Amino acid sequence: MVAELAETLSGRPPSDSYQDIVDGLGEPAVVARAVRRESGYLGSVSLWRRWRTLPPALRVAHVLVVIAVAGGVVGAWKYFTAAPEFTQGCSGVIATDVDHSSAAGESEYRVPFVQDGRLGAFICLGADRSGVTVTNVSVRNAIQMAMQPVGIEMANRRVVDLKPPVGDASDFEPYDPTADPSVYLIWWFEMEYCHITGQVYWLTYDLEYRYRGRTRTAVLDWPYRLSVEGDCGSAERTDVDERSAGWYSVVGNDTRGLGETLTSQNLSPESVSRDLCRFLRGVEPPVDLNGNHTHDEFEPLSARAVFNLGDAALSETLIDGAVLGICPEFADRRDELVSMLKP
Repeated sequence: MVAELAETLSGRPPSDSYQDIVDGLGEPAVVARAVRRESGYLGSVSLWRRWRTLPPALRVAHVLVVIAVAGGVVGAWKYFTAAPEFTQGCSGVIATDVDHSSAAGESEYRVPFVQDGRLGAFICLGADRSGVTVTNVSVRNAIQMAMQPVGIEMANRRVVDLKPPVGDASDFEPYDPTADPSVYLIWWFEMEYCHITGQVYWLTYDLEYRYRGRTRTAVLDWPYRLSVEGDCGSAERTDVDERSAGWYSVVGNDTRGLGETLTSQNLSPESVSRDLCRFLRGVEPPVDLNGNHTHDEFEPLSARAVFNLGDAALSETLIDGAVLGICPEFADRRDELVSMLKP
């Protein structure tokens, strides 16, 4: 068509304007349709019509390329969206007094409330495929303020070069659950804020892991029900309320700027201060059947929540809320605690 138009235009005077050419030859679209019709091309010039005019061998090659690309896309989608299944090979509770019962395939542990007492809930978390790295596990919230999460300890009793669990809630590191699914993950909690009557418990926990180049999250069901039972009297509740009032008198009533969840344990601002006071007063370790303390080698003071907020000004505020409001018996340690903050 281009060659034919070139030949036709060569006979036109050089002075012809565009409109003169259109008047002499017709609109370009009309000319194009006429040439196509004379050449046997009918209908729209779609990619499909063009593809059908190609040699058979080239069409086969195109089909094979499309199949390969589609297969690669589907394979990549399956690869990056695949998720491992997690198993929980062992479970239990570490506390001074534990009542365990099972019925209809369900398991429950009941623990009495002990002010400042520590308890641990453990599982052995595994995965059904390689390439998984567990980077964090946590419970979403302090459970009605009766059990405050402290941190995670990781240990393996089958390997002699790893210490057995002793109570250090800052001992968690990312690990491969397929390499050794017998690793104990122990959630350590401490009991405080005695405003409960009856039971408090939770049913799920959050898992963060890396798999095939991406960080992913999952919500897993707890393999058992853990409940803390207590019936705190008016004297205990009055004490809790008075200490809370002391905290607000130091920090201020408007705590919105402090954030709702400040640490990997999802503690509230007041809970972070209470966590510090509880540690300064002395955590009560579990007691075994012989009356001996167990799991009592606690993490250092610097591992507590207030020192891991990443905000020195906020940490200092919550230290003041602790030692000037909740536990003023430790006011003389205020400067020492502030000096421990990371720059």
